[in-house]
Amino acid sequence: MAAWSAGRFFRLSTFTVAATGGALKISKGISEKPKENTPNGNMELVLVQIAFRHGARTPIFRSPCQELDHVTWPAELHVGALPHTAVDYQMKHVSGGPAPISETNNRLLKLLLKGGTPVGHLTKVGQQQTYNLGKDCAKNYVEKLKFLQETYSPQEIFVRTTNFQRTIDSARCMVAGMFEKENLKGLTIHTENEENEILYPNSDYCKNLKNWTKYSLSHDGLKKLDGFQNRQEEIYRTLAINYQEKPNVAAHNMKVPKAINQVFNVIEEQALQLFLTMQCGTSHLSGKDILSLAVGLFLEHIVENCEKKINNKNNYKLMLFSSHDTTLVLLLLALGIFNNRWPDFAADVAFELYRDKEKIIPGCGSPFCPLDKFKALVSEYFVRDWDKSCNVELRS
Repeated sequence: MAAWSAGRFFRLSTFTVAATGGALKISKGISEKPKENTPNGNMELVLVQIAFRHGARTPIFRSPCQELDHVTWPAELHVGALPHTAVDYQMKHVSGGPAPISETNNRLLKLLLKGGTPVGHLTKVGQQQTYNLGKDCAKNYVEKLKFLQETYSPQEIFVRTTNFQRTIDSARCMVAGMFEKENLKGLTIHTENEENEILYPNSDYCKNLKNWTKYSLSHDGLKKLDGFQNRQEEIYRTLAINYQEKPNVAAHNMKVPKAINQVFNVIEEQALQLFLTMQCGTSHLSGKDILSLAVGLFLEHIVENCEKKINNKNNYKLMLFSSHDTTLVLLLLALGIFNNRWPDFAADVAFELYRDKEKIIPGCGSPFCPLDKFKALVSEYFVRDWDKSCNVELRS
């Protein structure tokens, strides 16, 4: 009987933390991860689950400060599929039925930035980023490990996304990067109703998460954050800015105003602390309870997919989850390996399930069976006096 283990490869930006049992190994990103990084030669990879952040997007908020008033987002430069990512796909509900409509997504698509591009829209830079992630994925799982076939198969690969156009397009680009166009037919991307979404902290439909968010942003909540007020004053001495939009400008090679760069490290620290408090509490304010509500269902889903694979109830070899920075941060926090750095666009966290191909002696638990356990398991067959036993009449 084969044994199973969860060999988990966690990637954030350009580095990897690989965990198999209690062993950790640091390595480069997925494109540089060699085949021998699997736990050992007897371990067979059977399931990969990858959650990844969408690619670079346009700002969600308009003109966050005076210093960025000059920035425009021309639709002709940012809207439309890059030719190598332009593949046909169909949307379905995770159950296989018709895809749900997202009122939030439809509302965002109607809000236009200066230049005509919708807010929160995946740009061509973002398309290329997630396409490159798909290329890296193919190098590892198709070319090196021969884990996936060279042609896309909906029986082998399951693609799920949150119901936002930027994550839907990121999922399309990711798969396009994995397979050449002629090898990519019948792509299906699945999504869930907003009220049942588990790929981000669903505060709109979780009363306690919503209440916690309101408290975190209140005067009473903010004054309990160490150093928050001092950083806030430093930022506003220079400028007033929405914390999240500088990376969007920088990602598209636009000139970032000097005033923003002067205090950006402070802005990032402030934004990260506020984000962590809003999404997962703090060590002294409901931490574990909030984190459980924010990411617990997704973690449970990942584990259930592994259990179904072990019990031959999951035929997929690769499961992709196109999601958000919040998704990755919360996963890494729950796993205890978050490094207090905001995930880059197209960053990913991957879970790899391995089966031990060696036969495991029942009662040993692993191919390395302790001698006392082995002795206990086989001692019932020991013969004290072989000659005598051979001549004693056996009972029928």
